[in-house]
Amino acid sequence: MSDKKEMFNSAVSATLKGGIGAIPIAGSFLTEYIGLVQDRSANKIMNEWQEMIDVRLSKLEANREKLAEDEFFFSCVQMTTLAAMRSFQKEKREYFANALYNSQLIEISEEKKIVFITLIDKYPLVAIKLLQKISVQGEHIVEAMLEGKLSMFYPLEYASDKEFISSLTRMLINDQLVREIKPNKKGEVIMQEHHRANWERTEYDMTNLGREFLRFITDQENSE
Repeated sequence: MSDKKEMFNSAVSATLKGGIGAIPIAGSFLTEYIGLVQDRSANKIMNEWQEMIDVRLSKLEANREKLAEDEFFFSCVQMTTLAAMRSFQKEKREYFANALYNSQLIEISEEKKIVFITLIDKYPLVAIKLLQKISVQGEHIVEAMLEGKLSMFYPLEYASDKEFISSLTRMLINDQLVREIKPNKKGEVIMQEHHRANWERTEYDMTNLGREFLRFITDQENSE
C-alpha cells in the first residue's frame, strides 16, 4: 500500500473512531456492547467501506495531491464515511461510495452535492428503490404498487402496504425529486364511477432534481 493510500485510509479510520468515540457510554452493558461492535460489526463494515472507496478513488490517483488540499472533498469523505457506518445495508453504502466518487466528477454545485449526500442518509433504501422504479417505469408505477400489482418491487412485502408506499412517495415529492400529476376532470369522473380514491389515480413523474440525484448516486461506469 502506498504512503498516500495509507494516509487516506488513516483519515477514514480516524473519522470512524471519532464518530464512535462520540457515543456516550453509560452502564456496563452499553460499554461491553460498544466494545463488541467495534471488534465485530464496525470493523467488518469499515473494511468493506475502505474497499469500496479504494476501488473508486484509485481512478483519481493523479489527483491525490489536489484532493489533499480540497476542503470540500474532505467534508464529503467525513459525511459519507460516518453515514455509511450507520447503515446496515451494503447496497446503501455503495450509494455513498458512488456519491463520494461522483463528487469529483459531476459538475453540479457543491451545495447540491452536500444535499444529495444528506438525502442518501435520510432515505431508507426502499425509498431510493421507489425513486429508481419511477424513473424507469414511468408515471403509473405508484398506482401499480398501491394496487399490489408490482411483484418485482423490493422488498416484496411493501408492495401491498399502501400507507407506507404513500408515505415514501410524499417524502420524495416534498424533496422535489418527484412531481405529482393530478388527474384531469375526465379522470375524476372515471374515479367516481368506479368509486376509487383520488390519490390512487394520481400519477407521478421524475423532476430534473430527481434525475440529478440518481445520477449522483449511480456508478457511472457500470450504469446502463
